[in-house]
Amino acid sequence: MKSPVTRWLFTAALLGLALHVTPLISAEKKSEITIDWGSANELSGAIPVPAPASLDAKYTSEGLLNAFRAVAKRMDVRIRRVAVDTTEYPYLVHGVLDGRCSHREMRGAMEVMPGYAYSGSTTLILSNNQTYFVVNMNPTSEYPSDQRRAIGQRLSTRLKALLTKERGR
Repeated sequence: MKSPVTRWLFTAALLGLALHVTPLISAEKKSEITIDWGSANELSGAIPVPAPASLDAKYTSEGLLNAFRAVAKRMDVRIRRVAVDTTEYPYLVHGVLDGRCSHREMRGAMEVMPGYAYSGSTTLILSNNQTYFVVNMNPTSEYPSDQRRAIGQRLSTRLKALLTKERGR
């Protein structure tokens, strides 16, 4: 007979699986492994973080595009498509690169750029040798102090949602 601990773990696992069945933003299925990118409702209803009134020009759409072009040149990759999501702060750079490019390469290329930082990314490398990416180039020191917690809570979900959107284009 199973011990109470084993029964409890089994029940908890089943309950966790049952609770996890939610609509997905996107799911990738390869070799019977499903990668869950999160619930479709994680950002709905949440209040977007506005950009600071005194936003440095480096972190505007134009500033981030110019900086990312320099990053791509440093990595020696061709940009197929690039844009900046300005729906909330921090603005996120997203697009498609020709070739295989990891977040480690992006981080390395950004480390030498004054005023910018690698503050998180999501990448997806496809078999056709294209890299879909979303990256936050804004240093966390630039976040308004009263918004840091909200930014931190929303950033991962925003990165994933934008990658899913970018892949659907």
